[in-house]
Amino acid sequence: MSTVRSDWARPDNAIARYVRDTSARTLEAYASQPSLVDENANQEEGTARGGYARRQIVELVQNAADQLQEADGGRIEIRLTDNGLYVADNGCPIDEPGVRALMFSHLSPKHDTSQIGRFGVGFKSVLSVTDSPGVFSRSGSFVFDRERAEQRIREVCPHAAAYPVLRVAEPVDPHIEAGSDRELKSLMDWATNIVRLQLRDGAHGILAKQIREFRAEFLLFVPHVAELTFGSSAEYTPDRVLMLSTSDGQKLLDDSGYLSRWMVFSCSHHLGPDAREDRPPSDTSDCVEITWAVPVNRKSPHQHFWAFFPTETSSLVSGIFNAPWKTNSDRNNLLSGPYNEELIGVAARLVAESLPDLRIDGDPAAHIDVLGGRISYRLNTHAR
Repeated sequence: MSTVRSDWARPDNAIARYVRDTSARTLEAYASQPSLVDENANQEEGTARGGYARRQIVELVQNAADQLQEADGGRIEIRLTDNGLYVADNGCPIDEPGVRALMFSHLSPKHDTSQIGRFGVGFKSVLSVTDSPGVFSRSGSFVFDRERAEQRIREVCPHAAAYPVLRVAEPVDPHIEAGSDRELKSLMDWATNIVRLQLRDGAHGILAKQIREFRAEFLLFVPHVAELTFGSSAEYTPDRVLMLSTSDGQKLLDDSGYLSRWMVFSCSHHLGPDAREDRPPSDTSDCVEITWAVPVNRKSPHQHFWAFFPTETSSLVSGIFNAPWKTNSDRNNLLSGPYNEELIGVAARLVAESLPDLRIDGDPAAHIDVLGGRISYRLNTHAR
């Protein structure tokens, strides 16, 4: 029988000590201010039941992609079994700021607009499908558990109306955990980070639907991710494999054999003073990258703004405009304001400058197909 690689840290490391210390300090805070228990529980419930309630796959994939920022040939694998969901990557191992973001809210260390998950909130969406999420990393592993969290918090605050789950964690030994979990063990052969969700009844169908609907175009905006696979077990061929390659200056997107060709144009923009004042509070960079991905087949229905994943705000121009847009709390709609308006102006210039590259020999006006029928556009502002 094979053994787990020895470079997976046991629970006597810096991450384990940080988890224990942070949990102890949180319990002390609850003892001195019991209202924090209700506040934290309500925050978690609001995320799990609100706009993030059906975004578990998206949120976990974007966290994995951010860990791959410095990787060469990054890999993400998602496995959905009857009883569990596993999301693995071979990026940078989790560090203390990363643990802090998971154990608190709105304390994400991600302030670079090139990173996808910038709010430190999305991970809490997992609580609508699991009562026991675990984080396994070569730097240290720990688990959250609803019953155990309530037991520990109740000892210092016995009369709370509800108890949070993701504020108190316990280190675990990944070697022991892998001994009774073959999926975890097989992923530990190559992965650096693994999120494991032990699923509630009924959660499998919810997650399976999210996997079926996952948009392959995500890879167009994360060049550091070379492969994204979805499967049900290490013993079976993956159900879906997403890969991106370059051919004749075009991006070739392969979704399990279904091929689509794209032209991708990008520019970097330094924000003006009004846009800087209005930018998302989690962003500190003055430089923003905007990308326009255009399907070579001009008849494609893709006409939306993306924040690495689709929003519900549509565009008049064919293709996908991806940028760190300022959105409403569930990240489904763009908001009005100087920041987004400035970026839309930059996107318009990017289109104008890129149109010559879309011309086709023998049909010099073919590139006009990407343009909409109106020249003015206002943001969809019905969601705030």
